[in-house]
Amino acid sequence: MDDRAKKWAAERRLNAELDRLTSIAEEYATQYMTANDYAADCSSEFITGKLVAWCSQDYDANLGSEHELRREAEAFARRYAYRRRRKEQLQCETPNLERLASHEPGPEEIVQCADLLARLLRPLPRLQPAQQALFARHILEQKRLVDIERETGRSADALGKAIRRILDRLRKFLEGDAFDDGEIGDYRSMLDGFRSSA
Repeated sequence: MDDRAKKWAAERRLNAELDRLTSIAEEYATQYMTANDYAADCSSEFITGKLVAWCSQDYDANLGSEHELRREAEAFARRYAYRRRRKEQLQCETPNLERLASHEPGPEEIVQCADLLARLLRPLPRLQPAQQALFARHILEQKRLVDIERETGRSADALGKAIRRILDRLRKFLEGDAFDDGEIGDYRSMLDGFRSSA
């Protein structure tokens, strides 16, 4: 038997197995699902799972006997129907659940962020112009040090030290403006909360 004949035989066998699997899956999906679109989803999910498992094995392996496939398809359709009913019950119990909690900060948090930003930027004019530019590029615009290194021609080590000096000077200015570590920690945790919920 040449390669072409083997390929045709394998394709015919695959089509026959797929037809058998599809008819069994659709039979039990329509038996347990009330809506046609859910039945189609259920049967296609079952077929996909079986084909993925079959393709990960040897193609010469059988999908299973008729009894095994029927038992698996029925169990899958029952579980799928239960999950659909449970999801619908939860949606009925909590209508518009997606609108209850928002990932976006509310008006109070926006005002707090604006207050924090205004207080943090208040000592910025006390920095030298080169430090102001570096602070704006790296902190406010969130440019990477690698990009700033290419633009300015300064080494990454020199830029890192400059950023540390800027942050130290800002910290001293903020402490002089009665901005203590506890308040800075509160604002940091607030900002981290915004970042993690976004």
